[in-house]
Amino acid sequence: FIRLSAILILLHSITSAQNPWTRISPVPQENTITDLTIIPGSGRLVAVGERSTVMFSDNQGADWEIKLNPAGMNNQFTVKGICFVSETTGFIHGSGGTILKTTDGGNTWALKHQKYTDPDKGFHHMKFIDDSIGFVCGENGVALKTTDGGETWSAIATGTTANLMKIVFRDSRNGFIYASSQGLITSDGGTTWTWGTIFEGLAGNSINDCVFTNDSTGYVFNMANYPNYESYIYKTTDKGASWKMVCQNNSDAFTGKFAFFDEQRGMAACNSFDYMIKILLTNDGGETWTPNDQPFIPWYAADALIYTGEQHAIAAGINGMIFTSENGGQSWEKAYAKNLFGEGDIYKVQFPVINTGYAIVNGSGGGVAMESLMKTTDAGNTWSTIIFDCGDGFLNLHFVSETTGYVVNESFHETIDLAKTTDGGDTWAYHSTGIQFADKGTDFAFFDENNGYIIGTYEIFKTSDGGVSWENIAPTYNSSNKFNKIAFRSKDEIIITGAFNGKAAIYRSANGGADWMPHIVNDFSISEEIALPDEETIVVNCGTQIMKSSDNGITWQLADTDADWLTYNYITFTSPLIGYVVGEGQFSNIMKTTDGGNTWSSLNTNSTSELYTAWFTDDDNGYAYGGKGLIINTTTGGILNINNLYTFKDAEIFTLFPNPATEVIILKPEQDRLLKDKIMLTITDIAGSVVIKKEFSPSKRQLIINAQALKPGVYIAHIQMADGKNESHKIVKL
Repeated sequence: FIRLSAILILLHSITSAQNPWTRISPVPQENTITDLTIIPGSGRLVAVGERSTVMFSDNQGADWEIKLNPAGMNNQFTVKGICFVSETTGFIHGSGGTILKTTDGGNTWALKHQKYTDPDKGFHHMKFIDDSIGFVCGENGVALKTTDGGETWSAIATGTTANLMKIVFRDSRNGFIYASSQGLITSDGGTTWTWGTIFEGLAGNSINDCVFTNDSTGYVFNMANYPNYESYIYKTTDKGASWKMVCQNNSDAFTGKFAFFDEQRGMAACNSFDYMIKILLTNDGGETWTPNDQPFIPWYAADALIYTGEQHAIAAGINGMIFTSENGGQSWEKAYAKNLFGEGDIYKVQFPVINTGYAIVNGSGGGVAMESLMKTTDAGNTWSTIIFDCGDGFLNLHFVSETTGYVVNESFHETIDLAKTTDGGDTWAYHSTGIQFADKGTDFAFFDENNGYIIGTYEIFKTSDGGVSWENIAPTYNSSNKFNKIAFRSKDEIIITGAFNGKAAIYRSANGGADWMPHIVNDFSISEEIALPDEETIVVNCGTQIMKSSDNGITWQLADTDADWLTYNYITFTSPLIGYVVGEGQFSNIMKTTDGGNTWSSLNTNSTSELYTAWFTDDDNGYAYGGKGLIINTTTGGILNINNLYTFKDAEIFTLFPNPATEVIILKPEQDRLLKDKIMLTITDIAGSVVIKKEFSPSKRQLIINAQALKPGVYIAHIQMADGKNESHKIVKL
C-alpha cells in the first residue's frame, strides 16, 4: 500500500497485488500509534501514528490493513489524530500543520492544508460540531476553522502563543480550547473566542485530558508537577462552572487519558513512575475510580484509548503496541506480536554460517536504554541474549567463524574493552585494549582470527595477535583527516572511508596498514559506508550521494539514484552486479542495483521505518533489519518474483540464450515449434522502463537481438502471444 517516489516494479498492473517483502516482526507494525477512532455507520476501527501510518480493522483490532503515506505524505510525517464526521468523510491532522481529507472512508486522501515546513510542528487536536463546521488547534497558539466541510481552513485570531492542546464542545455552541487551566472559550459555536480560565480551582496546572459525556457533565485529568507529582481527576455537573475532585493519585498515575463507553462507564489510562500503565475504572459516572489488577502494560502503550463495545476496549501506543480488554478494562491481553529482539533497534547483524547469526540490539527496559548482543542458531527464527546491557557507547561485533568472535565496547567515553569467544558466545574472555578515542569510535572488524582493526574518527588501531596488543597505524594526525568504515580485499589490501584535507576520501593500504594512500572521492565532508563488489570496484556513500570507482579508488563517478535519501546506513553486494543499500528516505528504505552500482532503484518494502543493516545469503534471499525491531524478508531480491507472474497450462514455449548474455540475445520457440501469429517481445530494465521492443514473425525460427548497447545488469523479457498467453524471463547482461 505504500506510495513511493519511484517504485521498483516488473509489471505495473499487479504491483498492488503482490509484495516482494514479508514482514517478520513486529506485527501488525512497529510505529507508535497516536489515536484511535471508529468510523460512524460502518463500525470500522481506524488507528493512526508515526511515519505516515494509517491502519484499518473490521474485527475490533484482531486484524489490521495497513495503508502508509496517505496523500503522498513522506515517511517522516506523524499522524497525530483522526476524525470522521460520517461513514465516508474523515480527516487526518498531524506534523507540519497538515490536514488531509478523505471522502471514501479512508481509501484515498487529499491534502487540504499544510502550515509548516518543520515536521516537528503540527496540530494536536481536531473537532467537528457538524458536517460543515470544524476546528483544529496546535503549537504557538495556532487554531483554524472550516465552514465548508474541511475543504478550506482559515485562521482564528487567538491572541496567544501558548500550545493549544485539545478542543472540547459540550454542545453545538459552547466549547473551549485549552492550553492549561486557561484557554479560548466560545459560546456561539466558534464564531468568536475569548481568552479565560476554563478549569477553576484545580490543584495542578498541567491538563492531560478533558471529556464531556453530556452537555453538563465533564471530566478533567490534572497533574501537579514538582515536587509532588500528584495527579487528580475532577468532575463537573454544571457545565464547567465548578469542578470537584473525585480521584487523587500519588506519583503512580500521571498523564491520564480518558475513554467513556456511556455516561456511567469509563476508564483512565495513566503512565506511572514504575514504567507501566495503571488503569482506573468507573461505573458510577465518575464519582469513584478504582485501580484494577492487570498484567503489565508498558509505559506509553495506552496513549490511544477507545471502547469498541460495552465490554471491549483497545489501548495502543508506543512502538505499535496494542492491548485489548474483553471485560470493560478489568484485564488486558496483547493484540500484537512482539518483535524477535524485544523492543529494540537492530543495528548490526552478522551470520558467519547460514543458520548461526549474531546481532547488536538497542533495547529498553524500565525506561533505561541498553545494548545487548543476541544470537540465533535457527537462521533467525528465534534469538537469545548472550551479553546483556553492553553499555551505551561505541559497540561493535565481528565473527570470523561460527564459534570465534569479538565484541568491542566503550561506555561513557572510557577505554575500549575487548571480549573474545571461541565457543559461539557461551563464554567470553575480557580485557582492556588501552585504546581511548580522541573523538569517537566508528568501526571494528577482524580479517581473520589474528588480524583486526578498531577505527576511530582520528585513529586506526591494528592487532596482529588476536586482540592482545594494539598499535595506532593511522597517518599523522590532522583534524581535516578522518576515518570511518573499513573493508578488506585481503589481509594486506585494506580500504577505509573518511576524509582527507576536509574532503570525502578513501584510504587504501596494500601492505596491511603500514602505508596509506588517500584518494579524494568528491567535495563532501566525509565518505561513510563502503562495499567492494569485485577486485577493482569500490562503492561508497557521501551523505545523500552514492559514488562508484571502477579503478580501485583512483577516479569516481556519481551513481544515478531514483530516491531522495536522507541517510544511508549500510551497503552490501551479493555479487558483482547485485547490491543493496538500506537507510531512511522520504518514501523508501531500500535501494537496489543490478548493474554493479551505476544505477539504484527504490524497492517497495511496505514499511516506513529506518533500516540499519541487512544480511543476504545470495542475490535473492535476505533480511533487512531496522528501527523498533523491524525485520523484513525477501526471497525474490526485493522485486516481484517473475517466476510467479503467470500461470501456464503447458510448459514455457520460448527459451532465451545465452543467459548471461554479452553481445546478442536469441529468442527461440521450444523444439522449433511453428507459430501461427506474430509475437511481441518487450525487454525492460528492473525498474520497468522499456529498452528493447521487437516483433517476432511466424516465418522466423528465432529472433536475434543485439545486446551490445545494453548496460550490464538484470533485465526482464516479456513475451506476448496472440492467443493471450504470456511469458516472462529474467536476463543477465554482463
